[in-house]
Amino acid sequence: MRLLQQPFIALALFILMLTACNEPSIIGEDILPIEDNINSLFADTLSLTSTIQREDSVKVYDPNPSLQPVRHLLGHIQDAKFGDYGSDIYTQFELLTTNPDFSNSVVDSVVLILAYDETGHYGNLDAPFTLKVFEVEEFMNPNLDYYSNHVFATSSQEIGQHTFYPAPYDSVLVDTNLIQPHIRVQIDNSFGQQILEADSTKFQSDDFFTDFINGIKIEGNFSGAISNDAILAFDLLAAVSELNVYYTQNDTTSAVYSIRVKSGSTKTMNFQHDYTGSVAEDLLNNSNVTDSIIYLQSMEGLIAKVDMPYISQFENVIVNKAELLVQVAEDGNSTLYPVPDQLILLRKNADGDLILINDVTTSLQRTSSFELLFGGDLQENDDTGTTIKEYTMNISGFFQDVIDGSYDDNSLYISTYPRADTPNRVILGGANNSQFGMRLKLIYTKLD
Repeated sequence: MRLLQQPFIALALFILMLTACNEPSIIGEDILPIEDNINSLFADTLSLTSTIQREDSVKVYDPNPSLQPVRHLLGHIQDAKFGDYGSDIYTQFELLTTNPDFSNSVVDSVVLILAYDETGHYGNLDAPFTLKVFEVEEFMNPNLDYYSNHVFATSSQEIGQHTFYPAPYDSVLVDTNLIQPHIRVQIDNSFGQQILEADSTKFQSDDFFTDFINGIKIEGNFSGAISNDAILAFDLLAAVSELNVYYTQNDTTSAVYSIRVKSGSTKTMNFQHDYTGSVAEDLLNNSNVTDSIIYLQSMEGLIAKVDMPYISQFENVIVNKAELLVQVAEDGNSTLYPVPDQLILLRKNADGDLILINDVTTSLQRTSSFELLFGGDLQENDDTGTTIKEYTMNISGFFQDVIDGSYDDNSLYISTYPRADTPNRVILGGANNSQFGMRLKLIYTKLD
């Protein structure tokens, strides 16, 4: 089950795509305060049920650069609640200059430079982190969609390994200039030598070059990296990010040849999740427990299914406003594992694929944002004297469509946003949680 509309989509293009869809139900178009409308009724005790389930995969590469993740994730986290999860990166490199002259040249060194992204880092950044680099041995087609469960064939022998302490917020002094935080990984000279010795035709275009050098795999989630306790976010398109081949020509001249990841380069991630021995495994196997507590997770992690078994009692009504409220039930590791800033709601279409509900798409079409009409953004509520983190999501259009019989499947699905390029997780109260129970707040008008 794949999400047809991927959460990392650039909003501007996303809105243009959505306008071609059927006209969605209006969100809160005719909402009146209940005290000003004597015909309105209020309900907040509608029975709900909630379960969690694994997501299959998410799109991590689209040929359209506007639909690609804004950052790429690397690393591994061992989490007693959510199990082991991690991500590896695959990427092509393309030419900055064509037809170089490498006659009588010998490699001095090869360095891979990876710029940190400003956000998206997760876990323990104070522990050592180890990555490995392998050469990709199959073509990474830039014209195909790739999902997070796809792996490419690679060399059996690594061409680079680097252990370091993450410093994603510390600028790096190069000569006398401070530049974007990044890491530098020493790559085996043989990788650079094959570039220097290649036929000149390989450097006539990006297509020729990527057919020759397919790309690299940067691995941060492997059995020997159990000490890795973080997922780092890298900006592959940053000006700092590149692979440099330093060489000497004719025994006298030192030079450098750079290749870089471009917007049209194939760049993907492979996510792995193992729930063995975790609390999440127990929840996946015990729906009664899940109804009290909900685990949500980005990447290829967990989503929640919400059902309204008694919704039929609201037949023949006009929905003025319907909101689904969910609260954070556990937040003990918020420093290491900050909760998501945004949740979204999805439903299944006739093909069984998850798509955004109309309330979400309408909010994007009208305001270019989620929070102004749909909501779903993280809020703090201290009405009871204790600060509670919560998410309120407007489902007025969805609820009306269900009442009107528009869908065969009436279930709602809660997901973190974005999934593909922001690692995070949250523990919410389920439908039957006595303290943090999710609830539906409904204002409606009953027709004669």
